[in-house]
Amino acid sequence: MWGAATFDIIHRFSNDRSSIVSTFCATEFDFEEVNWVFESWNAINRRAGLHWHILVPTIKAISGGAERVTDAEYDFSLSQEIIDIYGISDDKLPALIFDNFVEEERQAYLTIPGDPRDARAMFLRVAQLIRYECGGHDGVGLGQQRVDTINRIVTRIRGEAALKQMLAFAPKAAGPLIKMGFA
Repeated sequence: MWGAATFDIIHRFSNDRSSIVSTFCATEFDFEEVNWVFESWNAINRRAGLHWHILVPTIKAISGGAERVTDAEYDFSLSQEIIDIYGISDDKLPALIFDNFVEEERQAYLTIPGDPRDARAMFLRVAQLIRYECGGHDGVGLGQQRVDTINRIVTRIRGEAALKQMLAFAPKAAGPLIKMGFA
């Protein structure tokens, strides 16, 4: 997991050929879930592995190996900008967005369950699916390779009853990088 304080940081991760990039977004009303993500930062980071970078909007940039991160560092304003760009409704938050950086496509996201045990199970299973899809390869790749990898992961999510009910697609086609002029 990485703390992304600006869209520039998110853009840098979009050029990472080795990893799937997801963005965690929440509102001020999702305090318990935000707190859980920060409490679980290091555990999630270890389980996500090398092939999954989870970006969290933060007030300042935070590296993946940070010792201790607190929820006071969460940037609700940046998160709200991202939420608005995707058009995700409040009842679907908090969410983990899988952006394939293709402007014409609606991006997949998972609504994070409120129960910490269910959230843990979701993160662990998604990490397993990503490791399965990416682990034997040199990386995710860019462009169509990234799209194909994310599509395979989404197909696997659709095949699992527990995850399928959390899966949705953003109402607006275009990720934040496109809208902010980075792609």
